[in-house]
Amino acid sequence: MKKKLLIIGSTGFLGQFICNDKKFNKNYHIIKHGFSQKTDLNFDFTKKRKVQKYMKIVQPDIIINLICYSDVDGCEKNYKKALLLNEKVSKNIVETANKAYIIQISTDHVYNSPKASSERNIFLINNYAKTKYSGELVYSSYKKKLIIRTNFFGKSPKDNKGIVNWIINNYKKGKTIYAVRDIFFNPLHISTFCKILNILIKKEIFGTYNLGSKNYLSKEDFIKKFLKINKIKYKKIHSINYEQLKICKTPRPKYMIMNCKKLEKKIKIKMPNILSEISKTKYEI
Repeated sequence: MKKKLLIIGSTGFLGQFICNDKKFNKNYHIIKHGFSQKTDLNFDFTKKRKVQKYMKIVQPDIIINLICYSDVDGCEKNYKKALLLNEKVSKNIVETANKAYIIQISTDHVYNSPKASSERNIFLINNYAKTKYSGELVYSSYKKKLIIRTNFFGKSPKDNKGIVNWIINNYKKGKTIYAVRDIFFNPLHISTFCKILNILIKKEIFGTYNLGSKNYLSKEDFIKKFLKINKIKYKKIHSINYEQLKICKTPRPKYMIMNCKKLEKKIKIKMPNILSEISKTKYEI
């Protein structure tokens, strides 16, 4: 019998991708949770009584928490909402999980070092990072948990979120693309992320791990490589420092570079080169 995999927040970009992944569907009985869209379970995960009710009914073997308030500027303006979605949901999961294996998807925003940060090098610069990290700490005494700090990209089919959709939309509308040259990161393509996630769950890995590409790029270089790989010639690209972005008032880490050696050693794999990851977008445009 397949293990029951409950995906909390399944209607987002990552949730949709996991739910449509052939290996996940082959290996697990997927139960989709949503809030504003129709899924197998529709309720507010910030409401503990409802969480208790449905957890008793479903009794999942594995839980992936994808609920997140990821609007960095929004988190800064509305700290209570950030705590509610990024921390309170985790508390409700822990208190009702009944020994299920929990996977918490976290963020590379908890880092800010010019050198690739290991899992211990925490540096919290804004409310988004603070609430995501406090959401991690909720699981401190829970043994069967996996916390993944990551960043991923790809074309989202339903919404305009993410760097790839942002580039494409600006290009199609003929708008100037403001390419930030002083923020660095090492994301994975979403397909690679899901492939490795499947391995981690199958091996039932516990602990906190970074998951990203082997090397890193600035946001500006990522945009340029993406356009080049997809053979898009576009002149309306303006190179700037982050501080020059008028719409972004919230402080952001400039070095979200993750050291992934701990995970490589644990499951004996090598992280892919970021250019090979960007090349995977050729099949999405």
